[in-house]
Amino acid sequence: MIRDTARDFLAVRSDSAAVRRVVDAAADAAQDGHDTALWREMAGELGWCGIALPEAAGGAGLGAVELALLMEQMGQRLACVPYWSAICLAAPALAGSLAPAPAAPWLARLAQGEARAALALPAWMAPGADGSLDADALTVTAAVAGDGYVLDGQVAQVFDAAGADWLLVPARLSGDAAGQPALFLLQTAALAGQPGFGLRRLAVLDRTRPLADLVFDGLRVEANACLAQGAGVAAGVGAAMWHASLMLAAEQLGGAQQCLDLTVAYAAERVQFAGRSPPSRPSSTAARR
Repeated sequence: MIRDTARDFLAVRSDSAAVRRVVDAAADAAQDGHDTALWREMAGELGWCGIALPEAAGGAGLGAVELALLMEQMGQRLACVPYWSAICLAAPALAGSLAPAPAAPWLARLAQGEARAALALPAWMAPGADGSLDADALTVTAAVAGDGYVLDGQVAQVFDAAGADWLLVPARLSGDAAGQPALFLLQTAALAGQPGFGLRRLAVLDRTRPLADLVFDGLRVEANACLAQGAGVAAGVGAAMWHASLMLAAEQLGGAQQCLDLTVAYAAERVQFAGRSPPSRPSSTAARR
């Protein structure tokens, strides 16, 4: 039922013409390649943003299978929404790094589509050999400064960072907790124009999945921006990266299926030499087998 509903909805709301409009608009560097109306419908009317989030946070409490079914259909229609980065990557990182109670208010806003989150890790980063986040590979450091922290470093090629409401920033702690990972939540509205933070949109081939570079240069943040630290962050973010890889594969499967379907349909209906192409026949070599 989930797959059928998604297929029927996206066939209408994310057809080739709709995707083309969004992609053409994203040729302007100020656009992020997202269909905001489609996102609102998916989050509000259909409840897709909460499908795999805990019921305690307003989600449906379903699992990876149901989420993969949605991702497959989104890939088939090239849906121009930040679903993969916000719901398949950032949300699991948040849920896995925090205990259920403190995570619930944040996850509830994601489940309702009220906020979009981006996980500030490079596009190419993978979990360590044990499946967890390798803190030594983090390119942002966090040092205690008074009643808050100072963030320094750069993160290249972050998915959907420019359009996010929240940046989830994994950073390597210094001082007494040196080497331990921590997860910071930064609200982008508060970062605009703030010294110590920079965001640069990148020119990309796939305008439906924008990338941006982030720079932290002595950025001061409040103590409560640090949501969690230690082994829980390493395990939670690492698991989210594996989870997101699986969902990306489901999306690619949907895209490949659409390419196959279109090719088969074209081959069956194409016209050449004033008539339809004859159905394909096995070669003589194959027939002899």
